[in-house]
Amino acid sequence: MSPTLAEAIQEAQAEWQFHDYVRFLRQHWGWLLCCGALGWGLAWIYATQLPNLYEARATILIERSAVEPLRFADPYAAAAMRDIEFLATEQQLITKRPVLEQVMQELNLAGFPPFSTSRDPLAVLANMVHVAPVRQTKLVDVVAVAGNPALAMRIANATAQVYMQRNLERSRQSVSGGAHWLREELARAETKMKTAQEALQQFKEEHKMVSLEDRQNVVVQRLKELSSAATAAQTARLKAEAEQAEIARALAAGSPPETIPIVQATPLVQTLKAQLSVKEGELADRLKIYGARHPVIVQLTAEIDSIKQQIRAEAQRVFESARLEYTAAGAREQELRQAQAEQERLALELNRLELTYTNLTREAEAATELYGAVGKRLKELEVTESLQANNVRIIDEAQLPQRPVAPNRARIHFIGLLLGVAAGGLGAYLRTLLSRTIHTRQDVETALRAPFLGHFLHVAMPRGRGGSQATLFFAEDPESQAAEGVRAMRTTLEFLLPEAPAHRFLITSSVPEEGKSLVSANLAVSLQELGRSVVLIDADMRRPSLFRTFQVTLEPGLSAYLQGQASLQEILQLPPTTHGVTVIASGAVPARPADLLAGPRMAQLLQELSTQFQYIIIDTPPVLAVADAMILARQVDGVLLVARAKKTTRDALVAAYQQISQAHPKLHVTLLNDVRPGRDRGYHYRYDYYRGESSRAGTPEPNPLKHSSTLGGNLPTLGPAA
Repeated sequence: MSPTLAEAIQEAQAEWQFHDYVRFLRQHWGWLLCCGALGWGLAWIYATQLPNLYEARATILIERSAVEPLRFADPYAAAAMRDIEFLATEQQLITKRPVLEQVMQELNLAGFPPFSTSRDPLAVLANMVHVAPVRQTKLVDVVAVAGNPALAMRIANATAQVYMQRNLERSRQSVSGGAHWLREELARAETKMKTAQEALQQFKEEHKMVSLEDRQNVVVQRLKELSSAATAAQTARLKAEAEQAEIARALAAGSPPETIPIVQATPLVQTLKAQLSVKEGELADRLKIYGARHPVIVQLTAEIDSIKQQIRAEAQRVFESARLEYTAAGAREQELRQAQAEQERLALELNRLELTYTNLTREAEAATELYGAVGKRLKELEVTESLQANNVRIIDEAQLPQRPVAPNRARIHFIGLLLGVAAGGLGAYLRTLLSRTIHTRQDVETALRAPFLGHFLHVAMPRGRGGSQATLFFAEDPESQAAEGVRAMRTTLEFLLPEAPAHRFLITSSVPEEGKSLVSANLAVSLQELGRSVVLIDADMRRPSLFRTFQVTLEPGLSAYLQGQASLQEILQLPPTTHGVTVIASGAVPARPADLLAGPRMAQLLQELSTQFQYIIIDTPPVLAVADAMILARQVDGVLLVARAKKTTRDALVAAYQQISQAHPKLHVTLLNDVRPGRDRGYHYRYDYYRGESSRAGTPEPNPLKHSSTLGGNLPTLGPAA
């Protein structure tokens, strides 16, 4: 399933770097050049068909009118904003229909093209004229654009003249109409002023008001005095009431009158009580000497009774005085409260009169001010009407333009070139993004999420009967970039593999022609370079190719051994072109290769080879073509899945990976074949270092991997792995 455009763009943005864009330009420069040339050509054709346009400018000054008929105030805070609105309004009026119609009539434009050939000549003229205000000034440029320079000049000057004339007429009409309206308004204001003044005077006479403020002050002062007196009377009444209550409680309790505090506080009672105390003391002393009926005793007793009688009489007088004081205090309080209420009523009445008086005064003052303002404005308009001044002036008339202002053909050509290049780049970019073909390591890792072993660089291979013939470039040119890439993969592979006496490794691909045999052959040779003992098995019995690569015989081979027609020693071959690599050819094509690979002799073969070699590399058919790779994947330590740049599709690679994963190999890695550093994204800078080293190295050293003539065709001695 192809990715959506949004997903592809998001993925590319996360991966691309600056050098990727440089590589993209180098890769597609021809296509971009053609698209740019096409865009420039189309732009040139378009520009040649455009007519020349000439621009003429007439500059006018628009000032604010000194007197406006109906404006009575000019707050400074809003003056700047009104100036902006005024200029914007006037600029719009310049290009409106009334001005353009008069320009059309004065210049007699309706009889000349392009006006005569248009259904709406006024719209044609409106498209030719526009206004350009000069920033931070009150100047405005009236701009006319036409194919004839003289016509552009005439239209610009005529538009400025017509606008200035119409503005003067509009000002006169405005002043004249405003003056007439102000005269009528002045008469109405005078009538209103007189009515308000008469109403105010009548109100004063009815209520006999000379000074309302003085009257208010008297009423308020009297109200304050009455309030204070009423409060004092209330306090006195409450005090007398408390004394009455105290007397009543004492008498009700049976207390002697002379013991009541209000009676005790009387000076006479205090004197009598002092005399009583003296007499009682004297009586007590005399009773010690005389008898109860002695005249002295009788006289003292009579004096004591007289004093007590005086005390009781004084107490009654105090009680009566307190009662009278309480009654008088209550009456005084009630009288003051009534006077206070009456004064408050007078104050409220005065407030109502004040409100009416204030309203009548305000109306009279407002009417007087309005009458004065209207009269002043009317006099200003009469002066302005007599002067007949215009607030619009022509500062600079339009001149005959010497060169066209449009079209800018160089700019059109440049834009066409840029659009062509951009369209070409976009097309190439989208083609790259939407492609389902594997191009880079990132594509492989995104599709599989599996460990990545490395890259096999592009190597030219001769064509054979079954397609491209794998070459031993590692042995033929060990200093090449491709050989260095194989060494890097060899190092990574040995790092990933666990420590063990022998390693069985299966190399396959998703579909044919992806370079699995090329990878198998050169990886085997690279491992031998480190002194490892390596055996390479060609398990692709349907389309064998490794016997040609290593120049060994096809038979006897793997098929003969699996059918029991040959022994292990008979199928092991040493290639004449390389030293240290043992090859087992596929042998004759059997009827059912999958059945042979699934048989017990294949497992027996791998077991015996594991005791003699450190690396057992098996080249199998493609995963999606036949089941051979799936059968062998269960008997090896790891699987190397080969993908070919610009050929293998993501769908095929994912399907092959999923099938191989069902065999649950211990190690599953991927490899990208046929990478071109100078063309493919991400590899251009990576291999420049090796190219530079190769150019400085001069003549390469003799290849130690090429088989010496002294070795002949003898097989290596079979034994335990080194």
